[in-house]
Amino acid sequence: MLAGRTVVFLSCMDAFTEQLARPIRDQLNDLGYHAVIVMDEPMLRGCFTPEGKVNAYIDASDAFVALCTPDGRVPGHTAENIIDEIGRARTHPRLRDLVCVLKDTSVQLPSNIAPAWDALDSSQPDAAFEIIRRQLAAWGVTPTNPPASQAAALAPPPELLADLFAGVGLGEHEMAEERLRARFNRRPKEDQRRIAKAIFDFLISAPADDGDVHVASSFLEATSRLDPALVAPDWVEMLVESPHVPHRMCAAMILWDLAETMPGVVPLDLVAKLAQPSSEDWYVYAPAIAATKQLSLTRQSALEIISDLGRSSSAEDRVTAIHAFRDLARVDARIVPMDAVKRLAKDAEPGVSAAARDLLSTLREIPKRDRRFRYGKFGL
Repeated sequence: MLAGRTVVFLSCMDAFTEQLARPIRDQLNDLGYHAVIVMDEPMLRGCFTPEGKVNAYIDASDAFVALCTPDGRVPGHTAENIIDEIGRARTHPRLRDLVCVLKDTSVQLPSNIAPAWDALDSSQPDAAFEIIRRQLAAWGVTPTNPPASQAAALAPPPELLADLFAGVGLGEHEMAEERLRARFNRRPKEDQRRIAKAIFDFLISAPADDGDVHVASSFLEATSRLDPALVAPDWVEMLVESPHVPHRMCAAMILWDLAETMPGVVPLDLVAKLAQPSSEDWYVYAPAIAATKQLSLTRQSALEIISDLGRSSSAEDRVTAIHAFRDLARVDARIVPMDAVKRLAKDAEPGVSAAARDLLSTLREIPKRDRRFRYGKFGL
């Protein structure tokens, strides 16, 4: 697969690319496959030679199709690149049982290949496509994406979002959730997924300084609260990596909500990217720090995000770290790492060191056994 799409490798001669291979590719793409003609594709990461490029796309493919057209330079044969690519596919662990050969009747293939084949007329790409389509279906190699025509038909109408957002202002999160709940209660899950995708698409593509971005964020956050499965993890990652503050704000709020309800599924690396007081906007890092503290109550590894801030060269980060440890101590002092607080007690920043020394006096009252078995009651 490439980018989550089912890949069909089309092996063909350059001379027949325009009249045969590309029409087949386009029809396969319309079905939802990612059909590959190597000469039309970009280089994949780590590929520096034509041979490396072919190998990379074969490795990524889920099925292989050879279009064995006549090679006018060698009568009775097809191009050597097709023979070579058939050989690579037949020896590939994933493709060897998924090789479809279409052959002009005038072409003879080498005896060491001699596959079963279907007749190919290079002037009839539609007929060749139908053979390929049936073969892929028989193998169970199905497209990951829905057909383009079906996707268009299933997409929510443009007015749906306008109706959904109408009258909801900045910060009116409860209204957004109430409206979304009413809409979802009348629709099956498939419709809910399409609405969620439409909200995300609007959010990620709208101008970052448009007020509607914040409204869309409220709806995406509400979607995650109502059913976290409707918001794909890669959407959250895209929001985290976005250069636009409103997108990262939305990601931080979604992660915070999940930290409270489903702490085990929250990716700590995404939270850590946002929990950066010295380099991030307050509206981003504040909910990310809140998520980190919430996660620390059940996931010991989350404490390292705070400890890393305590090692930062930025006084702002270190202040945030000691305040976070202090907040955690109010809930359960057993989880606060003693060594991290001792290090902060020696900090050059007076506000940091004073707060850390005050916290140390509380931590020293906790029996070591209680600290050792805070997260688990069993050992080896």
